[in-house]
Amino acid sequence: MSILKLEGSVGTGKSTKNLPHNSPADLIAVRDRFIDLGFDWLRGKTKWDTAFADTVKLFQSICKGNVRVTGCDGRIDVHGFTHRWLAATNAPGWVDMTRKRGPGWEVVQVDYNNSFATTWMEDRLSSAGMQYHLMSLAPRTAPMWVRDFSKRTGGKTRGHGTHQTGLNVDMRLPIKNKLTYNHSHALKQGKDDRDYEDLFDIDAARSQLKAIRAQMKVKNILFNDETLRKERLCIHHANHGGHYHITIVPPDRIDGVYR
Repeated sequence: MSILKLEGSVGTGKSTKNLPHNSPADLIAVRDRFIDLGFDWLRGKTKWDTAFADTVKLFQSICKGNVRVTGCDGRIDVHGFTHRWLAATNAPGWVDMTRKRGPGWEVVQVDYNNSFATTWMEDRLSSAGMQYHLMSLAPRTAPMWVRDFSKRTGGKTRGHGTHQTGLNVDMRLPIKNKLTYNHSHALKQGKDDRDYEDLFDIDAARSQLKAIRAQMKVKNILFNDETLRKERLCIHHANHGGHYHITIVPPDRIDGVYR
């Protein structure tokens, strides 16, 4: 059972309801909880500063299901939304996904060091990969080739308009004959390209998208293949002809001790 008891508020603003604000004990309790969850750049912090505020805003954005760090106040009120999520038994952790793998999936080339994600993402990738592994002709089909997540401290991420909160992931497309081709052979964007038609394993992609939909609690999957869009496995979005872009949503909160 996770526990986070606070005497007053922590973060931006000032005291309300005659409660303490940014007391040393509360600040350290919040800091230590963030470190336990993997937001370890706060290690050694003893005072409220910009880095602390940015971390609270990142955490709030994650818990609200935002794919950008936006619309958050950087404040933790006693028994409020952020306090309850920090104390939750299923609070989102922050993890480096570099070279992680499991049955049916593996993290491959990650651009610009965008290798960090929520533990929600890691858990759901593991579940989707296992389902895909069981439903595919493994090892004769390509695994889910997982790539870009978010940068180490969240926020604006090079190469992406979203990917700021560890709730997004991109995947390369499965390729036929994986003994000859691997994830480094990126497919072209258009269906009119001969390489795409020759190499793209649509049957493996169909199984992957079904497993992702079944196991990852997705908000959307962006991928422009016409056949798979007609099967309602994905939706069209500009510049998503050569990879899947997946957005997950938060789980229902399981409260810990926050009183």
